[in-house]
This record gives sequence, structure tokens and C-alpha cells, in this order.
Amino acid sequence: MASGLFSFQKSMASGSTRAKVTAEFHSKKKVTTEFGDTVTVTPRARHQATIVWLHDLNESGYDSSELVKSFSLYNVKWICPSSPLISNVGFGGAPARAWFKVNEFSSRMPDPYEMEGLKNSAAHVAGLLKNEPENVMKGVAGYGIGGALALHIATCYALGSFPIQIRAVVGINCWLPNRFKLGDQIESIPDATSRAGELSVLVTHGNNDKMVPYETGRSSAEKLSKAGFKQIKLKTIHLYKPSTTFFSSLLSQLLYFRLLYYFTKLISSCAVVTMPSFSR
Repeated sequence: MASGLFSFQKSMASGSTRAKVTAEFHSKKKVTTEFGDTVTVTPRARHQATIVWLHDLNESGYDSSELVKSFSLYNVKWICPSSPLISNVGFGGAPARAWFKVNEFSSRMPDPYEMEGLKNSAAHVAGLLKNEPENVMKGVAGYGIGGALALHIATCYALGSFPIQIRAVVGINCWLPNRFKLGDQIESIPDATSRAGELSVLVTHGNNDKMVPYETGRSSAEKLSKAGFKQIKLKTIHLYKPSTTFFSSLLSQLLYFRLLYYFTKLISSCAVVTMPSFSR
């Protein structure tokens, strides 16, 4: 991934920042993207992990912050950025807040606009994590298009193009962009296989998801596994009715406890963690 230059300016919102990211790509063309507010949820106990949570289409960091607060993981600092407004994101051509332009869930090779957005957004996430303490576990999680970006960042880390050492990636109801030559890319780069093997990846998907078909998520997890991501897990959320939103009651409850268990187990493997309360 190309290098990025990051400049941050305070917004009017408390606990939030707004950023512009300038990324220089292989074409030598510089593209500046203005992201929305970033909301930070500070840990209530000893800081042991920092996780960037990436929202879905047409949501914001404010939506993400309300969700992650409900996890009650007191040792975690949550960074909840907001994506740019894209004039033609790919879903019917309407403007939307999204991390990148979508090309049919990457069912074929992504076009240059999709890759440009992925690189810009990955650079933005790296900028959010670059000043975190070295002794703190770092991770990236996301839902929908945010989950797709999270899985893309996992591949960037393995390929040595994501400059932050991350320990965990979570993708919820999503897909893996630019997945067609991943295996060949990892085999061609020294140490990429070991980096892929050491990264913990969780992919969860509703079996009756109307927006992103379950098979898309399953095949994405399979591609990552075959490419050398040995610590990847695919967890299916079984629903009897189609779900179009993350906050449908059953999906929300099942996913809540799945993620809570996963994050708690992951963080506790690094250090002593303040356990959350389950009396919701």
C-alpha cells in the first residue's frame, strides 16, 4: 500500500476528530479524501487494547460508539471513524457514506475506483492507530462494508503494506475485496505467510442475510484460510427470517454475545482483563 500523510483537526463534537488523508498511489496521482468525525470511547480500566470499529453503509462513528459501549469491555479503547461521502458508491448510483466504491461485492476484479477507496481508507485506519502505545493490543473490526475494509486490512497486514502491527480482525456480514490473487501475492512476498498465520481473524455471517449473501462471506473466509490465515474462524448466525439490518433483535443478541466472548478471550490472552457484566 502506498504511503499516507495524515493531518487531523478537532471538530465541534466532544471526543471526536475529523481527518483528511492524502495518499499517493503507484500512479503517482495524489488523492485527498475528507473523512467524517472520529469518535473515541476511552477505557474505564487499564488500557490493554485499542480496536478501530468500522461502520456499515450510511452510518457514522457516532452509531458505532453507541454499539461498542454496550460491550462493556472496560480495558478497550474504541476508535470509531466515519467514512467519506461518496457520490456513486455502487448501490444504485446514489451518494452514500461508504469506505470505498462497491463493485458487486468484488465478484470480479475490482475497478480502479474501488482500489483507490480501499487504499485511502486503509491509510486512514493506519493513521488512527499509529500513535497507540506499543504495549497495547491493536485490532480492526467492522460490519458490512466496514467489515470488508477490515478484511482488506488483514490482507494488507499479511502482505506487509499495513504499517501497524495488529493482532485481530473481525468482519461481520461482509466480503473480502480483491481476493482473486491473494494466495499468489502472499506466496510471492517474504514473511507474508507467517504474518497471515499469526493474525487472529473472525468472520461472522447471518445465514439469511439479504444484503450480503451468506455464501459471499463463507467463500471469503475460505479464501483467507487457503491463503495462509491459519487462525481464521467462520461463525454462522442462524436466523429463520431474512435480516436487512444489524440491529434486528435476534441477530443483535446473538452477535453481541459472540463478539463479547471473542474480544474478551482475545484480550485476556494478552493480559489480565476487567471482565464485562453480562446482566444486560
